[in-house]
Amino acid sequence: MSVNFQKHFFRFMIVGALSTFFNYGIYSILYVFTELNYSISYIMGFFSGVLFSYVLNRFWTFQVEKGHYSNDLIRYFIVYLVSLFIGLICINIMVEIFNIDPIVANIGVISITVCINFIGVKFWVFK
Repeated sequence: MSVNFQKHFFRFMIVGALSTFFNYGIYSILYVFTELNYSISYIMGFFSGVLFSYVLNRFWTFQVEKGHYSNDLIRYFIVYLVSLFIGLICINIMVEIFNIDPIVANIGVISITVCINFIGVKFWVFK
């Protein structure tokens, strides 16, 4: 792996950790305190984390100064929408079939979606 790839991945993981805490916090507040359905809570937390991570990944992780903000944001959301749908399928399987608590299941889903997101963001959005 190149030094640049390692640097990007390391920074992506830091941003991912920060946005995951943000995502998980929103999810937990909505699910636990408002008793909103876990799938809807997942979607709301997910999009909150995506907006947060877009800004940090664009300007800090990949240091993109040029380009089309609107095109990049659209591509970013496409990557994360694919990840969202895969995550929704996974969380529903974990909760409905394997009877895993939704709070715990969300942690497993996040680990899956991180890989999808890095590949899409590095090689398609901010290439």
